[in-house]
Amino acid sequence: MFTAFRKNSKGLSQRLRQIFLPSLSVLLISSGLTALIWTVLTPIQPKNYPPETKNDKHSLFSTNYPANSNFQRELVELKNKNELKPNDELEIQRSLLATTDYLDIPPSVLWCLLFQESRLNHLEGIESEKSSSGLGQFSRFSFFEINYQLERYSPNNLNLLYLTFGRDIRPIEAKRKDPLSPSSYYSIPTAVTSSAIFLNNRYYQLSRILDKRSIAYNPEILWMFAAMAYNKGSRSVLSLWNTIHRKRGTEKFNQFLNDYEYFKNTINDSSILTKSLIKIWDKTKAIPYANELRIHTRNISSCAISPLLQTTRSLTEVGP
Repeated sequence: MFTAFRKNSKGLSQRLRQIFLPSLSVLLISSGLTALIWTVLTPIQPKNYPPETKNDKHSLFSTNYPANSNFQRELVELKNKNELKPNDELEIQRSLLATTDYLDIPPSVLWCLLFQESRLNHLEGIESEKSSSGLGQFSRFSFFEINYQLERYSPNNLNLLYLTFGRDIRPIEAKRKDPLSPSSYYSIPTAVTSSAIFLNNRYYQLSRILDKRSIAYNPEILWMFAAMAYNKGSRSVLSLWNTIHRKRGTEKFNQFLNDYEYFKNTINDSSILTKSLIKIWDKTKAIPYANELRIHTRNISSCAISPLLQTTRSLTEVGP
């Protein structure tokens, strides 16, 4: 009986090997492939760099703004003269923090841009027929983009409108007869949100161009280029980039995109700005436009950027 059992066991063992060995091989191969795919798909974590945070101490931008002492005194004077009412200032700040948090914009950049454009007067231009209006001095080109071209940029833009107002409030206009309407750019939440979206679109536009060409850039410095584009259009920034690259070479062009000190010194060069803008406008416009853009960028930089970092630190170590 035991002999028969051993024979049966041997036969069973052979059959089991025939059945399970191929399955086990498939399982091991499958596990190996899964492990390989997981290794490929899992990003390699950097070993020597701490994780970045929004409030990292190395951030270029000041958490207290305006950072410039002259603008601080001017802000106090606006309040003392009641040209900036407490409730308006509070509403601007509340809207600004909510908007910049959602779009991941440095708050000081948007605040300083609005301060530069209108000195935080949300009714700027309401009693005149000026071509630009409100907090962010929106023109007909700005309104057209916000009202009809949002789909060309980040999907977060439309989401922000729904989150802020509960619906799509477009078309947004400079409604002088109904300034408090949610669709009026003279309404503070509408102006802040619209201006933030327009600024964010400029950053999105410029970053996509650089990303497509695999050009490394400091994202904080790119916000300064976005502020320049807010004032004189993205093509002005592109023309400036082309001029720097052509006249100073690839190394200096890369430095322009990554080193704040080099960025600041270059932007203060009126001749390089004029040479860039003259490719877009005739000389009679390019010269004053270049001077306006230089002052615009210098003021926003000194207002938004931490005073300690403006003269003591280069930002070449901050990656995209």
